[in-house]
Amino acid sequence: MFSYPAGVHWYRRFFIQRPFSPASLNYWGLWLGVILFNGIVAATLWNGVVPTFVRLEQQQAQEELTAIGQSLAQELEAHQASVTDVATWDDAYAFVQRFDPEFVRSSITPETFYPIGLAYLAFFDKGGRVVYGAQVNPDDLTPLPPEVEQQFRRHILSKQASGLIKIGPQILLVAQAPIIQSDGRGPSRGTYVAARRLTLKGLNLIDTPTSTAFFDFESAVRDPAHPARPHALVDGSQVQWLHFPLVGTGGMVLGEIVVKQQRTLYALGLGVFWRGMQAAWIISALVLLLGHLVLGRLGRVQREQKRLEHRYRAVVEQATEGMALVDSQRFEILEVNQSLARLLGHRPETLLGKSVLDFVDHETAEVIGRLESASQGHPFRGEFRLHKQDGSLLEVEGSVSAVVEGPERFLLITFHSIQARKAAEQAVRTNEARLRQITDGMSDVVMLCDLEGRIEYVTPSAEKLFGYAPDELIGRYAVELVHPDYQPQALEALAQGIANPTQNRIEVLDVRKDGKTLWVEVVGTLLYENGQPHKVLLGCRDITQRKRYENQITHLALHDPLTGLGNRRMLQDRAEQTLALARRKGWPAALLFLDLDRFKAINDTLGHDAGDELLIQIAWLLKHSLREEDILVRYSGDEFVVLLAEVGLEQARQIATQLLQTISTSLVLRGHSVQPGASIGIAAYPEHGEDLTALLKAADIAMYQAKRSGTHIKVYDPAQNPYTEDQLHLEAHLRQAIQEGHFEFFYQPIQNLRTGQLCGVESLARWQHQEVWIAPATFIPLAEDLRLIERIDNLGLQKGLAELQRLRARGLSLQLSVNLSAQTLQDPALPHYIQALLETHGIPAPSLTLEITETVLLQNLERARLILQELHGLGVKIAIDDFGSGYASLAYLRHLPVHRIKLDRSLIRQIGLGLEDERLVRALIQFGHNLGMEVLAEGIETPEQLEWLREAGCDLVQGYLLGQPRPFQEIVAELQQPPASAPPARTGSPLERC
Repeated sequence: MFSYPAGVHWYRRFFIQRPFSPASLNYWGLWLGVILFNGIVAATLWNGVVPTFVRLEQQQAQEELTAIGQSLAQELEAHQASVTDVATWDDAYAFVQRFDPEFVRSSITPETFYPIGLAYLAFFDKGGRVVYGAQVNPDDLTPLPPEVEQQFRRHILSKQASGLIKIGPQILLVAQAPIIQSDGRGPSRGTYVAARRLTLKGLNLIDTPTSTAFFDFESAVRDPAHPARPHALVDGSQVQWLHFPLVGTGGMVLGEIVVKQQRTLYALGLGVFWRGMQAAWIISALVLLLGHLVLGRLGRVQREQKRLEHRYRAVVEQATEGMALVDSQRFEILEVNQSLARLLGHRPETLLGKSVLDFVDHETAEVIGRLESASQGHPFRGEFRLHKQDGSLLEVEGSVSAVVEGPERFLLITFHSIQARKAAEQAVRTNEARLRQITDGMSDVVMLCDLEGRIEYVTPSAEKLFGYAPDELIGRYAVELVHPDYQPQALEALAQGIANPTQNRIEVLDVRKDGKTLWVEVVGTLLYENGQPHKVLLGCRDITQRKRYENQITHLALHDPLTGLGNRRMLQDRAEQTLALARRKGWPAALLFLDLDRFKAINDTLGHDAGDELLIQIAWLLKHSLREEDILVRYSGDEFVVLLAEVGLEQARQIATQLLQTISTSLVLRGHSVQPGASIGIAAYPEHGEDLTALLKAADIAMYQAKRSGTHIKVYDPAQNPYTEDQLHLEAHLRQAIQEGHFEFFYQPIQNLRTGQLCGVESLARWQHQEVWIAPATFIPLAEDLRLIERIDNLGLQKGLAELQRLRARGLSLQLSVNLSAQTLQDPALPHYIQALLETHGIPAPSLTLEITETVLLQNLERARLILQELHGLGVKIAIDDFGSGYASLAYLRHLPVHRIKLDRSLIRQIGLGLEDERLVRALIQFGHNLGMEVLAEGIETPEQLEWLREAGCDLVQGYLLGQPRPFQEIVAELQQPPASAPPARTGSPLERC
């Protein structure tokens, strides 16, 4: 309480608004001045100094581009002068009219032309025909490539003296000159054209430590905005790129010279900018420091003067309650604080002089009586409704007390809003009604229990879920609803939930009133009162359908959907338990790895549905041949795994024999009788492994050994494990050799028996690993197992056709035979790939013969037939290799586009050893001729075999007697030498003679 007039004095004083401090304006002015100063310095440096350095840098870049152009022009002039000099040799003038090998040996040598950078040269006569052309290498001269010859001829026709052309990945500087006499007299007898590779070393490029030059043949595509003029591009603040296009003789951009140059001048300009800014910052810091010292002193003086005023003002202005000083006679408002003005929605000055009765929403007589009672010294507190400026009513709680100062008497009225409290009370009532509606309509059940689990409240939905009315459950323990088998678990969860509130979720089996069971998810929440556990809130939800779905999903996750057997995951889970028990008890165990025989053939012949039916029948037979405790799973495809507990190795062998006999019986599939059979590998615990991974690996290896050996059942033998360290090492090097193309191909000659001439070669892959030649019988099967044989086949095709291309450039030709594996022949894209290779190398399709074995045909005859027909449509020839050694039906040949059969060497070895064998060979030769096919005999090692085959009418032969496989260059040398005693000559090229 306070007295008047002292109370009126401080009240009036602190209801005056505080003025804005001049010190703060001084601080703002100081900071704005510093910011303006720094902005002016930054703008001056950035717009004045930095652009100057940028212009200097651009000028330097233009000069360097001009230097590149001048250097290139000088290079062109020098090359044109060199070409003009050669074209005016007198012996060149005579050479064009009459080809002279001596001129080539003496004048056109690598020692003469390679040091000056010459790459290609050609002498054309007046008719445009090449008299002589060559590619200049460091040690020799090789024939002029056809694409270069075409470019030279196009250059002559366009009559362009000097320019740039692009052939493949290289840019050439080409020049031409008429071939005349050394004294300049004519007439011209032709044209001399020469080209040399354009290199950076030959150009006088920028020679600074911050520049790097290189060719870029993709620039015209990357930067279409500047395809044909020198330009500079800036890449950030560190690097700029100078692009000088290389324009060909036809006006097309062939590539460009790119110079990567550090932006040293720009960096220098930035350095000047930042050093200037640093100086400005230092000056600004000094000014700010001095200004703060001076202004801080002034501020302290002002704050001391206003400290007393702020102290009393804060008491009134920061009060949360509205306060008003009222005249006790007329009830007029004399003073009011900001809080009351805000409550009523007025400004403080608009309330002064008004009667307090104008704002109170009560009977006037009642309000006057209370105010008069308070002025007589009887203060009171109560709730009121006040009229706000917007016409709404405000619920407040107020107090009125008398303030006496001498003869004058005032009333001090305080108000604080209870609108929020009233709204909260109404919200609680509304929420209670809404919650009651929600709980009455929800399907989940909510229970409120004491800490012992006794139900105190339950929602009406309990009757639908449990069959009990809420009144029947109140007072009972919630655990009584749980199935007896799950009650201990529920009680333990309740105790843990009270001790550790984080454990509050459990799934239990409950029992309804009618005796039916249901799965319920119970979520418990611990309620606190005064920091101590007070109640337990349980939420119950029916999850019976979800549990049913989870059981179905679990079953699908552990079982094969086709056969109903377990899958790999079940094998992993059950095997861990079985092997752990065997480890503790010291019991034996065995694992059988079973793979069906001929399953792929049955699947391809009768269809996938029949294959699925076969797997179902096999699974049924296996399941009913084993004990219930044995673990049987479908491992993958047509593979099954059996894990036998407490079974030794000998007993496992007997069980495997019994299973093999069971599934080897005839089965009926789609009206067809099949007898699948199987191969079984056996691994024993702990002899062959102590975990599932080791046992599976051992049994898998044993199964493949059984399949290869034909024994059908095989126990794992560590000594026969093919996956040794050396084997893995060899596999790794084979992969690397295939990826890097480190394979050589030797070529074995094929001779025409009627002419005695070399007419073709067979390409044979060779691999040298660590200076040792690996036998094809070793790395070819390994490549097939690794699915890499197709890449070896493709490499053989590429290198063989490239050799034929070089041979045809010399005017010679041969037929190339290449072996194809089963994996390659199954590729549907093979015909398109071979067609592209033939077109790339310019080789006629009949020059290529593809050799396949009978076993390749048997793997998938229909697909092989379709691919062979496509290859036949291209013109490629097809040969059957190792004919007579396999199991292919002779009837297959009538449906296949076969041009040639190759008699296996095993048949040729029998010539001269028995009349029956000779009759067989003669019959096969006649059989091939009757079908319109060529017959080739391979493996010729004796003159007697050769003579016998000639008399029997065999067409072609190959073997060590005629020549071992060797590099293609040796074959070419032999082809260029005529035979010592040749039979009567036949017309046609060597290709036609095949």
